Amino acid sequence: MNISNNPLKTLDTKLFNKTTRLTTLILRNVNVTHLPSGIFDSLIDLVTLDLGGNQISSLPNGIFSKQYPLESISLEGNAIEQLDPAVFEGVSRLKKIDLSHNKISTIHPQLFANLLQIDELDLGYNNLSRGEGRLEPV
Repeated sequence: MNISNNPLKTLDTKLFNKTTRLTTLILRNVNVTHLPSGIFDSLIDLVTLDLGGNQISSLPNGIFSKQYPLESISLEGNAIEQLDPAVFEGVSRLKKIDLSHNKISTIHPQLFANLLQIDELDLGYNNLSRGEGRLEPV
């Protein structure tokens, strides 16, 4: 499902309740500033999620916890400043994360700890000044 380039601005928590079979969801450039907790809970078959080009500044803990099949998430071009270390819990199949073009200044050492299948991680064009711990090569 592609809902890109629509001036949605806000997303209702129940927006995707009846679209449980979606495997791809593209919400690029929809002027969203935040994601309500539970908005993706019914999307249990989701493999690809694109939230790029919005104004999202933070992600609620557990926002992706029910998307076990999720392999690719794009959050580039938002206003994310930091990510809680638990934000990617439950999505151990993630292979690609794009966090480029945000405002991230530090990376918590546990942020990617359980993501053993990552083969592409883009953190370019952020405000990274130091990382707590170290990032291991994938």
